[in-house]
Amino acid sequence: MYRLSKLPIEILYIIASHLSIQDLINVARLNIWYGYRLSSVLSERIKELVEKDGWRIHIDVLATFHASSDSNIPSFPYSTELLLLGEFSRVNPVTLTLEFLMCPLDDIGFGAVKDAPVSDRSLVMYEKSRTTINIVAYFAQISSNQRLQHVNQAGGTLLNDRVLWEKLKGVKQMKGAARMSAGFKVNYELLVEPKTEMLAVIEKHIKSHRMILDRPAILSFHTIYVTPEWWIRQMETPFFSPSEQQQDCLVHGLW
Repeated sequence: MYRLSKLPIEILYIIASHLSIQDLINVARLNIWYGYRLSSVLSERIKELVEKDGWRIHIDVLATFHASSDSNIPSFPYSTELLLLGEFSRVNPVTLTLEFLMCPLDDIGFGAVKDAPVSDRSLVMYEKSRTTINIVAYFAQISSNQRLQHVNQAGGTLLNDRVLWEKLKGVKQMKGAARMSAGFKVNYELLVEPKTEMLAVIEKHIKSHRMILDRPAILSFHTIYVTPEWWIRQMETPFFSPSEQQQDCLVHGLW
């Protein structure tokens, strides 16, 4: 009787292609050897679920700015929103983590603008202005004719701007990860000396809100990391299915 690890790799791939995605993950989790060799099969399976079946992760980042308490200028809170879509990148062959690059949504609201500059997935925050950063994720299925079929909230978190500024003391940049739920993280980067292409974020903020505040920092969102088990749980979760009459409203109201 043959052990799977003794079979030619081509035979192993053929066997793996007939497994359900859950069984494929279970075999890949047996040890590093299986994980490394089956990661490419898992990657193709996830890519098919994204491209053909329409499963995707949407990220909604809402930053609300509050006037400094020591400011003599009266000001109401105001907000900036980023609507991002996870574009599948790869499966990490060691950890089996699924990696998605975050891109801004297109004008229709279902596709990603893959060649958009990093400034389109960034926002500005100020050291002396309290900023509430709320990140919410949605797991959705979009049909081939660009209709919203299913959607569920899949995680959320709040970033504490005071904690971020504390971590920036003595450094010009830092990277971090926000935990959205079990098995789901969002990677971000914070810069206090923005590069030239990032200055557009500050200029846009000033133009939109007609305010020039104190020391700025740029918060950019880069990558979504989820475990394959998390992905399976989302597909198996009972979904909210909007009616035909509600779809157009919900599509632009959820993310």
